[in-house]
Amino acid sequence: MTVEQSLTETAAHAAESAREHGLRLSFFLGDEPVATYVRDRAHRLFDRLGHPVALPPEILLLAFILAARGNDHPARWLAGHLHAARAHHAPAPDA
Repeated sequence: MTVEQSLTETAAHAAESAREHGLRLSFFLGDEPVATYVRDRAHRLFDRLGHPVALPPEILLLAFILAARGNDHPARWLAGHLHAARAHHAPAPDA
């Protein structure tokens, strides 16, 4: 999954969830306001993580929801986890 695919899938999940919970948008807007919101929030999260990374919709949406409630822990946890994973999987220095 690429970052773009992750954003597209997350936007689709968010739009469907919004409709299920009663969101009504004008027909000419489509899902664009929801997609724009998802992309904006994802790029803010990517800025916190240090670089874009493809994440499943469940992780992105949870991070968005918790951030909206003032809980920054998921972004800090993800940043630490990704840093550790990159360090662990980095190529060994040439000897």
